[in-house]
Amino acid sequence: MSSRSLLSCLLLLVAAGSVRAQHADRYRPVIVPGTAMSAWYGESLDDFRVYRWTGAELVPIPFQADEFVERTFEAYPPTGVPEHRELTFDFDGEEDGTLDGDDELAFMPWDMGLEAPEPAWSGDGDERYEISALDPLTGVTLHAYVFLDPGGPVSPVDYADGGNAPAGTWESDRFALHYEDRWLLTELRVKPALGGDSADLIDRVKGRFGDPLDPLETEEGWNATSTFLGTIDGPIRAAREVLGAASGLHTTHVDVVHARHVERTVFLRLHEAGRVVAYFDLDPAVLPAEYHDPLHGPLVLDGVPHPHDPHPPTWSLISTASGSLFIHVEELTPFPPNGPEGRIETWHLDDASAPDASGSIAGEHGNVGVQLWDVANTNLNPYVTRQTWIPLQPGVEPDDLVEPDLLEEPLGVSARLEIRNPGSLDDDGDGWLNAEDNCPGVSNPAQMDADGDGVGDACDDCPIDPLDDSDGDGTCDSDDLCPGASDWDDEDDDGQPDACDPCPADAPDDSDGDGACDSEDLCPGFDDSADADGDGVADGCDPCPMDAGDDSDGDGSCDSDDRCPGFDDSLDADADGNPDDCDPCPIDASDDSDGDGACDSDDPCPLDAPDDSDGDGACDSADACPGFDDFLDTDADGEPDGCDPCPLDGANDADGDGHCADEDNCSGVANPGQEDADGDGRGDACDDCPDSRGDDSDGDGTCDSDDLCPGFDDSLDADADGNPDD
Repeated sequence: MSSRSLLSCLLLLVAAGSVRAQHADRYRPVIVPGTAMSAWYGESLDDFRVYRWTGAELVPIPFQADEFVERTFEAYPPTGVPEHRELTFDFDGEEDGTLDGDDELAFMPWDMGLEAPEPAWSGDGDERYEISALDPLTGVTLHAYVFLDPGGPVSPVDYADGGNAPAGTWESDRFALHYEDRWLLTELRVKPALGGDSADLIDRVKGRFGDPLDPLETEEGWNATSTFLGTIDGPIRAAREVLGAASGLHTTHVDVVHARHVERTVFLRLHEAGRVVAYFDLDPAVLPAEYHDPLHGPLVLDGVPHPHDPHPPTWSLISTASGSLFIHVEELTPFPPNGPEGRIETWHLDDASAPDASGSIAGEHGNVGVQLWDVANTNLNPYVTRQTWIPLQPGVEPDDLVEPDLLEEPLGVSARLEIRNPGSLDDDGDGWLNAEDNCPGVSNPAQMDADGDGVGDACDDCPIDPLDDSDGDGTCDSDDLCPGASDWDDEDDDGQPDACDPCPADAPDDSDGDGACDSEDLCPGFDDSADADGDGVADGCDPCPMDAGDDSDGDGSCDSDDRCPGFDDSLDADADGNPDDCDPCPIDASDDSDGDGACDSDDPCPLDAPDDSDGDGACDSADACPGFDDFLDTDADGEPDGCDPCPLDGANDADGDGHCADEDNCSGVANPGQEDADGDGRGDACDDCPDSRGDDSDGDGTCDSDDLCPGFDDSLDADADGNPDD
């Protein structure tokens, strides 16, 4: 058997169908997904090198290894937009830099070469991947070879340059794009290297929404409501991604710039929509121009309207004196109609007088794009389209085009793992060929294998353990602290592997022995299950262990001991030991001393329940004359009239005969019987003329009853005859 046949028997063939469905052509790079190189999972992408065989030697070609990450976009419940996940370029460096299934290796087909002979090798490894690309148009198969070759040569060629911000210029040696912001692509220029004059071909790439189209719903509004997710910039492709477009909260578009073309992939996530339009608006400075598509052409683009029949989009061509632009449209998922009118079709408008809601140049000049009609809700299942924009030299005609054929007949790509002469090598020089050696990398002439596991003792990490390290934690099963799990995962550093640790986050585990790990212990240091009042708080941490309500009013007193439930026990303004909210008299320490229902501070007579029962202004306890007005003292003798035996007699019966002076007919002289023989109102005891009612009416000192000369002075008796003169 030839060595080549032997090698073929040892090849691991990865069929072309296992490579991710994609279009790799003279414009697009060859894309090799990580799944096609699964034998190298976990290898550092920095160690990858890609070569072509020139017929004489392997030479490095430019390539790019891109990592991808599944990004989650949060739901927006108020609008009904659900959460979704999307595989995106790893803009933020979240991946670990090693190969996995969703990574991609990219290089250009024109950099591939001839099939290399088996001895053509690079690096010290015994494996390489042969990448083959069959061109169905020519029948030629191109080849490239991927090695793990750290330190190997790297091609200096860089085909695409991008930026790291929403605004900036992205370019190759053939063309340049300029972005003013996230959604605002405002310049496209064909460079002299492609025969162009670097004039700007476009006013901008535009978008409209609504049926009829809403002049306020433009790419500028989409831009204002979007988020820039990031960029990558490699030698093969430079990419940028934007999230959001007004109510299309999770709509994304990814622009990828290559050496000869640009791809824009749109993931449309949107509510039901009557109409969505996306198109190029040309700069009138490059007009007149010609427009072609499979059904039309040439149409002169000069700002003057002309007929155009919409049809399902495939490709279109804009040809100007400053450069040309080939546009190809693909549906990567089926169109989601919301009704019988749902469809995707071409959009074309050439009318300098048409109203234009955005851009720097008035009018719509040579618009070329697509429009969607009656689109169903795509928030759960996005509608995915890809546009390929290929800048070309000025004045291209349809007959000059090869692009449609290239896009419709992509290269067929396959990958297979090749192993370098494994059966004829004895790498460790122990006399055993690698294919038969139980320890091909370490000399083991006796082929000793104590545990009979097929791995020689010289290179068996667990030479007496046939299961070796079955859980892959670096510890032989015979010494494994936690079989079936990693011994080295010990979050709490307690020497007990997490998978076998009842409390993997707690070094003390359950320090109080109550069956709850310390990190989940409701009451560290006490038994969580002891809960006398059944309130869910362990007694040891319950401020009121006998009271389920604890301290419901938050005053620091358990409800069972609370002097004033529902209120703060500590508020006691009068310091009487009775909380204010339960104190009938919160500012009176003595409260209501006389029990009459009035707080002492408000009680005019705090010691008298009846207070001032006679209403004289004197509390009963201090009332000089209860039942009477203390302040009514007619005779001013200091004794209120109501309690004064002689209210009109200040001396109060000074002669003690039992008759007040105001009623005594003989005040000042005791006259208990009030005798008044002459009835003159003057008592006999003090009446000088008790028998004479007129007393001494003529004032002569002789009572009228004894008066010798009534009406005259009896003492005047000039002749002393005992007969008064008069």
